Order: sequence, then C-alpha cells, then structure tokens
Amino acid sequence: MKICFVGHFYSFTGNSIGNVVLRTAHEFSKNDNNDVTVLIPAPLEKPARFESSPLRIVNIDKRFKTRGGFDLKELIFNCNFLLKNNFDVIYFYRGHRPSSFIPSLLIKIFKKATVVEEWWERYDFKGIGKTRKGLGLLITLYDTLFELPTKYIYDGTICINSYLYNRIPRKRQKVVLRGASEANNIHIIEKIKAKNLLALDPNQLYIGLSNVDINDLNDLKVFVEAYKEAKPAGISFLITGENSERIKNYFQDSKTQALGWVTFENYSLFLSACDLFYLPFPDTERNRGRWPNKIGDYVAAKKSIISNPTGEILEFSNEFRGIFKLIGNTKKEYLKLFNSLSNDNFVESNLDTNKDIFEKGAKTISFGNRIDNLTLFFNGLK
Repeated sequence: MKICFVGHFYSFTGNSIGNVVLRTAHEFSKNDNNDVTVLIPAPLEKPARFESSPLRIVNIDKRFKTRGGFDLKELIFNCNFLLKNNFDVIYFYRGHRPSSFIPSLLIKIFKKATVVEEWWERYDFKGIGKTRKGLGLLITLYDTLFELPTKYIYDGTICINSYLYNRIPRKRQKVVLRGASEANNIHIIEKIKAKNLLALDPNQLYIGLSNVDINDLNDLKVFVEAYKEAKPAGISFLITGENSERIKNYFQDSKTQALGWVTFENYSLFLSACDLFYLPFPDTERNRGRWPNKIGDYVAAKKSIISNPTGEILEFSNEFRGIFKLIGNTKKEYLKLFNSLSNDNFVESNLDTNKDIFEKGAKTISFGNRIDNLTLFFNGLK
C-alpha cells in the first residue's frame, strides 16, 4: 500500500501532532508491503530517531510566509506533488484548510486514491477559534464556514474523540481513534533516581505538567489560584514545554521546576521523576472536542492522572477505572485535593492496585493498536 501523509506542522519540536504523524508513518513503513511518504511544507529533515526508518520525507527548501494551510505556494506545492505521484491512500491533517481540501478535490477528479483526513479538535468560534484575537478572528470565521462542509470531500474521517464523531452526518464514513502513545519507547526508571538526576527534592511530591502552552492558561486558572491559596509545603510541579518557564511563574513556588522543551529521550526522565500528573481539562466546548495525546504517555508511565470529568477523558476513565482521579474544576475541589494528597495513599498504592488497568489502557492507545485500526478503516473504504 502506497500512503502519503500530508501535514501542516512546521517544526518537530513543541508539536505533538507532528510527532504522531511521523510515528504513524513510521509504524506503517515497518511493513515491507507499504511505501510511505510524509509531505511537509517546511525545510525539515528526518529527525535522528527516525533516521533508520524507511519512510520518506518530502519537503521544500524554504518556509512559506503564511502558515496553517493558507499559503498559495503551499497549495500549489501539494497539488503538484500529489497529482504527479500515485498513492493508494492520501491522509490529510487539518483537512478543511485550502492546501488540504483543494488537492483532495483534484485527487477525487483525476486520481483513484482513497482520501481521508484526521480531525484533531474543534476549530470554530466554540472551539480553539474562541482563543484567537485580531486577524486570528478571520481564521476562525474561515474555520467556522469550512470545517464541517469539507468533511463531504473525504472518503472517510478519523475523529480524535466521540464528540467530533457525532458532529459528522451519520451517512459519512467515520471512526473514533484516540491519539497514541509510544509506550515501547518510554523507559521508566526508579523515581528517586530520576529526581536525583534532575536535582529535585526527593521528599517533595512533584505533579507533572507536560507540554503546557499559553492556550492552557485559562484551563489552569482555577487550579493555580487554589494552589496559591493552599500553599501546600510538600507539593510542587515539574513542567515541560516551550512556555514552561512562564507557566512556572504563575505558581510562585521555589521548588517548582521548568524544564523547557525536552527531547524524547529526556521525556522518559521527566515521566519517571513525577509522582503523578495533572491534566487541566475543564468542561468547555473546545475541551469536549479534544484528546490530549499526553494521556497515553502518562498511562504508559503507570502514573495516576488528576483531571476533570470532561468529554473523552470521562469516557476513557469509565473504561479504565483507577487511572484517573477526576474532580470538578472549582477552587473548593482543588483545595480539598491539596489538603488530601500528602495524607492520601492514592499516589503510592494506585499502581499496585491497578497495574493491569494501566497495562490494558496503554495497549488500547498504543501505536500498534492505532495502526491495526487504521488499516481496517482504509480497507473498509475501498
């Protein structure tokens, strides 16, 4: 099977979608019967950890001025490549943007390829578009007009969660596939050793926040306010992401550490050092349409996750009881949490009690399972 993955990401760092695209392509390329290409609108080379992968990366030698799939040159670049080459499946991300849906229309007319898209979150005024300002409002207006109608172009849509799945008309070909975790590549070491390597206080309870960005500030607001009010002496945070230093400052805690953007190799060290994780996910339209891919990493690390009972997280928690500790996004609930964490045996006992649940959850959202389900979906579209 000849497959081409078409993405709109412009960097391999600070971008979980880019990582999922590459890892999905890599997993498909491990099958000798597959010929896999990744089409990227940026001068990016294959990352070192994929160097031995047979997947092929096709890119350009300079960056486009306009990002997000709106640049005319990117549109021409994609059309030219996809129409000149023959593929069995062409797999688009952010399929409602011009450099995706216009090539898709042309492929449907002039080629015989199966064309699919993966839908990662809600983009309109009720979704991520709500956070945009200024000229960004024009992008949100565009997304509101084109996000749903363009679904009719594709032979099938892979939805990151049930909420998005239910927004697509019933007669369309669609499937729910949550993100995936590189569980086999996450190597957890003894927690105390990891804390020592990162020069952390071994007696402090560290709550992990990974790849947090500025868009997460609203979701974090109530949690941070409760933490500053409670001032729990034995609880601090370990934060990763390009904006981690800025996020750290909001907590006003001297023992909280910001690691910045970490390589995948150092990511395992971060996961090992954390006692548990916090995933801010209050009940908003945007969050109902999301699936934070970091969940898979947390589950693979066999560490408990504190979050809110919203959307797909609630569904996943109901399927695998014991992985999440779900609480309401209120100051009162968070104050109770901070007060109980140091006295509660939840952190230390959870792995022993729920080891099988963590392993089953990790298998469900592994890349191996994702590839099997995608293959079945592709075959059903032919």
